[in-house]
Amino acid sequence: MSVRAAISRKINIIYDALPAPVKMGWARARVHITLKRVIIITAILVVAGGISFALWTRKAPDVSKLKKQSPGITLKLKTADGKERLFDVGTKNPSWTPIDNVPQNLITAIIQSEDISFYSHHGFDFSEIWDAIKTDIEEMSYVRGASTISMQLVKNLYLTREKSMGRKIKEAYLVVKMEKAISKKRIMELYLNIVEWGPGVYGVKEASAYYFGKTPSELTLDEAAVLAVILPNPVYYNPYKRPKYAEKKKVQILERMLKRGHITEEAFKTALEAPLALKNVAKGAAEAEAWEKGFPDEEDTEETPGTPAKTGDATAPSKEESLENPADAGTAEDQKPQTDNDTGKATEGTAPAQAPAAN
Repeated sequence: MSVRAAISRKINIIYDALPAPVKMGWARARVHITLKRVIIITAILVVAGGISFALWTRKAPDVSKLKKQSPGITLKLKTADGKERLFDVGTKNPSWTPIDNVPQNLITAIIQSEDISFYSHHGFDFSEIWDAIKTDIEEMSYVRGASTISMQLVKNLYLTREKSMGRKIKEAYLVVKMEKAISKKRIMELYLNIVEWGPGVYGVKEASAYYFGKTPSELTLDEAAVLAVILPNPVYYNPYKRPKYAEKKKVQILERMLKRGHITEEAFKTALEAPLALKNVAKGAAEAEAWEKGFPDEEDTEETPGTPAKTGDATAPSKEESLENPADAGTAEDQKPQTDNDTGKATEGTAPAQAPAAN
């Protein structure tokens, strides 16, 4: 028997021989000491976290640069075959599409699908966040995201996909700064041009060409609705891989648009009857299959920024899942974006290139 074990045994013998009141006092003292330690450790962690965040804010990205047509941000993304691709954010990118060249039907469909209160909130939809928390608690897993378009844009431009409180705090800080610095119209333009839409497909111009062989301005209402269907999770919701699901969700988005007066009954019926006319179906299906195999169902780990995240933090739905309708109680999305005065002369300079994410 070791010396430590012998001492421990003697202490236990002494403790067992003590009167009950003494034992109770000893137990209370031990609890008090434990609680004190917990409080001290918690305080140290809070202070350390606060200092770390304060230091980070001193070198945080300058979101006001997003006002410029070329804000000097270069992302490192991945092509469909996993190769690295540099992606300039702004008009230097030949794939960049000004917001005025994007059909209003597509913008409306995306808002109906992604962020129903986009024009009324200030970066956070607290009712959606609360509903997501309740759903996740009920399901005992992460099954529903609550990211707004503003939150997604910040994460895609500046942050990793690490699921941590620290990353969420940084995201919230940058969202608040961005919402004050640029207009909703500019936020939408940036989002539409960098969001991931498929295997190596980034932005609305590439998505329109990849799925339909068109420019954004040529998209029909039903095609716009299909692109909106893809965004919550372009890996799982790929119409080449799951065309029936895309058709089902297209109908639900169109019904929302009709209900809120964004489209006429005639336009609704025409879009409803339009077949899913995808470009190069065989090639697209093969690429979708290969792409999905590269995305195992696993938790996101800490990564360097770069690849636009799966929009809305969505997870693969069940076969019976229906499109959530978080805003039937309101019509704030009907507000039109104000004229954007956030444009400016393109400036020289290159932001540090951002590495590709594995997911």
